[in-house]
Amino acid sequence: MPTDLVNLPSIQLRKVNEHAGIHYRGMRDAIMQSGPLDANTCELILIGCFAARGCERSFRVHALRGLKAGMPKEVLEQVVMIPMGAASPLADVTKALTWLDEVVAEHAAGA
Repeated sequence: MPTDLVNLPSIQLRKVNEHAGIHYRGMRDAIMQSGPLDANTCELILIGCFAARGCERSFRVHALRGLKAGMPKEVLEQVVMIPMGAASPLADVTKALTWLDEVVAEHAAGA
């Protein structure tokens, strides 16, 4: 399944309710810029959260962004595995690792 970078959830929200979509995006941007963490660290946190919650679509989008930003696969694998035993069961972690393998292959193919 190719990662859809066009119909993101925030864009879908904006199509249904433009006001809510704009404010949601503004809130997310404000949070990302509100502290000392750099963009890559914020991206890694999001990737870990999406993996832990089983949010495949968002995980794929952000993992692909990470790869495009030059993050090594091994870094993304560690981010997926860190919550194991604390917030994510093994089955969810291995599922996210499978998604990651698929995104890495997609990225290598030129996505």
